Amino acid sequence: MSESRDDWLIDAHAHFYHAAAGRSDWADVNAARFRAGETIGITYHVASVLGSYGFSSPTYFPSPADVTMGNDAMLDICAREPERVRMFVTVNPNYTAHAESEIRR
Repeated sequence: MSESRDDWLIDAHAHFYHAAAGRSDWADVNAARFRAGETIGITYHVASVLGSYGFSSPTYFPSPADVTMGNDAMLDICAREPERVRMFVTVNPNYTAHAESEIRR
């Protein structure tokens, strides 16, 4: 990583996939994002996982179970790639208590 923040290049809106997202190529897609980032000099990918991406609940309004599953997957990616990834939490505002709980977590 660069020593000066002036040298950082941030991908400020990225998405990663996980095994339950309904794509058999999910790991390849994630790896391609990292390769592309390395090629152009991305310091951090600021990313989220949108639940199951429509596989088991709507993409933009995922069920609480899909939200938690996606956020768990994103937390795992952050743990594996702490030098390259930062996280946005995904929430569905239609489930206010669950959304607040996910944000706190």
